[in-house]
Amino acid sequence: MPAATKCFFNGDFISVSRALALKARASIDQQPEFQCIECKDPVRPHRAGGKGEAHFAHLGRNALCSLSHRRRSRVNQLPILTLSPEDEKAIEGYRTDRLVTTVVRNQGIVRACKKRDNNTCQACGFHLKVGISYVIDCHHKTMVSNFGAREITLNDLVVSQVELAGKKSMDFFVWQG
Repeated sequence: MPAATKCFFNGDFISVSRALALKARASIDQQPEFQCIECKDPVRPHRAGGKGEAHFAHLGRNALCSLSHRRRSRVNQLPILTLSPEDEKAIEGYRTDRLVTTVVRNQGIVRACKKRDNNTCQACGFHLKVGISYVIDCHHKTMVSNFGAREITLNDLVVSQVELAGKKSMDFFVWQG
């Protein structure tokens, strides 16, 4: 796997040594933001060490970028032990890699839906304000998981607390799909 020895910083290509110098001079809360030259994902500079040259490493693995580290083999790793849920003890704190995919929401239309419905569940009338925030969700009438990305309007959304309550259906409207 090729190691990245350059990155983007403020629109320019810079070397690992330059990035390390910038990082060393920056305050802890104002660290510079470096980007991969291939995928533009965030990267951090690494000094040369016992096993390798100075290089940039992605903050999170990117399987589509040839400059991102690949998942390491688990050959020499101790097996992760699992215990029964009924046991009075548990094994926690071990590290594992995960790929997380999220659904992108347009917060503007979500806020408009909540305002339209007065932050009140349309199924049961639930209305709760904690401090300055309301505890309520905005849901699609036709589930996104059934059809994927698509254009929606305010009429496609409804404010409800159904998921929080753990209900699978509502009397107010029927989930379509």
